[in-house]
Amino acid sequence: ARLSYDLTVYAVRELDEAAFLSVVGTMTDLDVEDDGDGEVKIVRGEERAYAFTVFGPDPVELDELPDEVLPLLSEPIAIWRVVVEGSDPDEFPAARRFAETLATASGGVAFDEQTGSVLDRDA
Repeated sequence: ARLSYDLTVYAVRELDEAAFLSVVGTMTDLDVEDDGDGEVKIVRGEERAYAFTVFGPDPVELDELPDEVLPLLSEPIAIWRVVVEGSDPDEFPAARRFAETLATASGGVAFDEQTGSVLDRDA
């Protein structure tokens, strides 16, 4: 069994904390539970159930970029990791939606580490 479900957002623009929080704010059922150093726990719904954790932003190592991502970005400057710990499939759609929204806000792309594919922004 997989221990987590991982998405990576490759960003072209910096987002400060306020911009990041506004991305969370655009997601109707999501909220920030705990904003630690470089790690943000996101909860979902009125019961504030754990949804996923966001790590970052961290600097990009260009040699670590997946081949699928390279042609889509001019100069990525940061990455975020969106991780569903415990790998609850019910949380995958929210995590994917969030990763796509974060990618759009930062001018980047979201990448599914399980399938090795870029998330389709129109999906």
